[in-house]
Amino acid sequence: MASIIAWLIGLLFFGLGCWILLLRFEGLVDRIWPHNMSIGQITVDGKESKGYAELLRARFDYHFRRPVALRKETGFLEVAALDAPALFQPKGLGPALEKMTVEVSGVDVAKWVRLVNQLARPDQWVVEGDFQTQSDRALLALRLSRGPRLIRTWYLERPAEPAADKSVLLERLIDDAIFQLVYDFGNEAETDADLRKWRRLLPPPTAFPNRAALAAYYEARGALGRYYAYGGWRDLDLALDRLRALRGQMPEYADGLQLLGMALTEKRNHTEAIHVFEQLRLLLFSGETEYTALSASEKRRLLSVDLLKATATANLDTWQATHQAVAELLQLADRLKTEPVADLPPDEQAAYGELQAQTAVQLAHTYALYLSFLGRHTVAEVFGSPAAPAAWRVNDPAELEALKSGTADQAKRIVRRLLGEIADEHTQWIGAARQQQARLEGHWQKLADGSRRRAELVSRLNLAAGYAGYRMAEFESHDAARSDTVFGETFAARLDEAAQELTRADASHPNHYQVLQLLGLVYSEPRRPGMMSQAVAEQYFERAVGANPADSYGHELLASMLFRRLADMGVDPASRASMEKGLAEAQAAIALRETSGSAHLLRARFQTLLLEIERDDGRRRELRAGLERSLAQAERFLPRAFGRPDPDLTFLRAVAASRRLGEAAEEISLAAEGNDLARKKEERFAGEQEKVLTLLDELLADCEKIEERWVAQQRVYQVRELKERARRLRHQIERASLANWREVRIDFR
Repeated sequence: MASIIAWLIGLLFFGLGCWILLLRFEGLVDRIWPHNMSIGQITVDGKESKGYAELLRARFDYHFRRPVALRKETGFLEVAALDAPALFQPKGLGPALEKMTVEVSGVDVAKWVRLVNQLARPDQWVVEGDFQTQSDRALLALRLSRGPRLIRTWYLERPAEPAADKSVLLERLIDDAIFQLVYDFGNEAETDADLRKWRRLLPPPTAFPNRAALAAYYEARGALGRYYAYGGWRDLDLALDRLRALRGQMPEYADGLQLLGMALTEKRNHTEAIHVFEQLRLLLFSGETEYTALSASEKRRLLSVDLLKATATANLDTWQATHQAVAELLQLADRLKTEPVADLPPDEQAAYGELQAQTAVQLAHTYALYLSFLGRHTVAEVFGSPAAPAAWRVNDPAELEALKSGTADQAKRIVRRLLGEIADEHTQWIGAARQQQARLEGHWQKLADGSRRRAELVSRLNLAAGYAGYRMAEFESHDAARSDTVFGETFAARLDEAAQELTRADASHPNHYQVLQLLGLVYSEPRRPGMMSQAVAEQYFERAVGANPADSYGHELLASMLFRRLADMGVDPASRASMEKGLAEAQAAIALRETSGSAHLLRARFQTLLLEIERDDGRRRELRAGLERSLAQAERFLPRAFGRPDPDLTFLRAVAASRRLGEAAEEISLAAEGNDLARKKEERFAGEQEKVLTLLDELLADCEKIEERWVAQQRVYQVRELKERARRLRHQIERASLANWREVRIDFR
C-alpha cells in the first residue's frame, strides 16, 4: 500500500514537473491556448482606478468583441444591401478570439497566488497604464508586459477641448490606446515576435498605414453595424465622419469607399455618393485587365457597385437623372444575363440571383419615377429630350407639335400611349424580380442570414409595387369606370392595391421612411374623402420625418399636410404655432435640397399665412422680404408646363399683391391737396387693381389649358379647385375700392 502511495506521489510530481516544463515553451502554449490579456494597475493622476481599468476592458469588447444581432428590419434599404453586411459585420467571432478573455486583475496579488499562477499557467499578457491630466491635455503611458518582460511602452496624448468633460477625454484616450495596441498587433512591419503573436487573433482586414486609419475603420464599422441593425441616425452620422476620415487616410481602400458610398446614399447625399462609386469602380476594374480574367466574386462586386451607382443616380429625383439611371440599369441587367453562374458554388449562385432580383426591382421602381415626373412636367419636356430611352423618345416633329399646340385629344393619345408603355415595363420587371425570388427561396433556406436577405428583397419589391400603384392612381379620375381608365384599373382599386403593397412592405421592414411617406400620401390623397384620413396621413408624415430627418421630401410632405389643415380650419391667430412649425419644416426641406421649387413655394405659403395674423410692423417687413425671396426661388426651380409659370405660384403672387392693393395709393405724398390728392390716390389704386386682375386672368387661362390637356387627374382636380378660388378672388378684387380693399377675403385651400 505504501509503495502504491509513493508511486502516485512520484507520478504527481513528475506530471507537475512536465507541466511546468511544457509551460516554458511559450511558442507551443501560444498555439494551444488563445492569448488572454489581463489589465493590471491603471492610475489616474497617481491614484489607482479600478473604474478606468474596467472601462478599458469594456471598450476593447465594444470595438472588437461586440456581436450585433442583425434583425430583418435593417437600416440599409435606400440601396440594395446584398451581402454588404460582411464588409462591416464579422460573420462571427473567430475560434481563438471567442475563447480569449480580457480581464481586470490588478497587480496587488499575494505571492502564493502568483506562485500558483506561474505553476498552473504560462506568463500572462498584462496591460498597465498611467493617466496624467493637465489643463491643456491628457497623457497616457501604456505598458504591455508578459511575465517579467516589458514588451513595449506607448506614450499617447490628447489635447483638452474647451468645456470638455474629463471623463470623455480619458475615454477617448483609452480608445486611442486600444487602437494603438491593435495596430501594432497587425502591423506587417512589426518585428517584435511577441506582438506578432496576436495577429492570428485580430487579423487586420488590410494593411493600415497608421493608428488613425485603423481607428477610423473599426469605429465606422461598428457604427454602421449599429445603424444597420437599429436605424440610429447618430450612428450613421458617426459612420460618415469616420469613413470620410478613412478615405483621407486610405483613398484607395475599396471596402472603405463602398461603405462610404452606401452611407452617403442612406444620408440622401446622392451626388457625393455617385462620385465615390465612380472612384470605387475605377479601383476595382481600371480596364488594364480583361473583364473575363476577373473571378466570379470580383465580377459580382463590380456589378454590385454598378447597381449602387445607378440607384444613387435614380434617387437624384430629376427626370434627367432618371434617363441616365434607366440606361445604366438596362446595361447592368443585360450583363447579368450573360454571366455563367451554373457552375458556381451555391453561395455565389445565391448572391448573383439576389443581384439580378435587386436590379429588376430597381428598374421597376425607376420606371415608376416617370409617373411622378409626368404629374408636373409635360411629356414633350421629359421624352422630347435626346437622353430619353430610345423606345419612348418623342422625336417625330408631328408628335412634338401635337403635344405642344395640337388638339387636346391628339396630345392625350400620345401621353396615354407612353404611360401605358411605362406601366407595362414596370410590370415586366416586377414580374422578373418575383420569378427570381422564387428561384432564390431554396438558397435562402440554406443560408444563416437567409431570412434577412429574403426580407430585404421582399420589402423592396412591395415598396416598388406600392409606389407605382399610388402614382398610377394619381392619373385616374376618381369617378371613372374601369373602361375609361388610363392603366386599366379604377382609382379606388389602384389606391387599395397601393395601400396593400405598402402595408406588406411595412410588415417586412417596419418604420422605413419611404414606406411611411407613401402610406401618408395614400391617406392624404385629395380625392379621398374624410378628415380622419388627413389626421392619419399627418401621423405617417411625422413618423417618416422621425425615421429619416435627412430626407427633404419627408419635410415637404409634412409641411404640405400642415398647410392643408390650417387652410381648412381658416386663418386664426391661435394657429401661429402650427404655422411656425410648417414654416420650419419647409425651411428644413430647403436646407436639405435647395433646388426644390415645391419647398420654396411651401415656405412662401406659410409666410403668407403669418402675414395674415402678424401685427408688428417690423416683423411684417421681414416676412414680406422673405416672401419675395421665396417666390423668386420657387419660380426659378418649379417646372413650367407649356412654358407658363406654375399656377400655384401665380395664385400666391396674386394673393401677395392683393394684400398690398391700396398701400401704394396711401403712400402718395401729402403735398397734393384737396380733390387732386383724392384723384391721384384713386388712379394709383386703379392701376394696382388692374395689375392684380391681369395676373388672375393669366392664371385662369393657364388653369383652363391644364384642365383641358393634362392627363394626371390629381393635378387636374387641384387645378380646378385653384381656378374656383382664383375666380372668387377676382370677383372680390374687381369690386374692391380704396375704402374697403383690406376686407378682401382669401381662400387658401
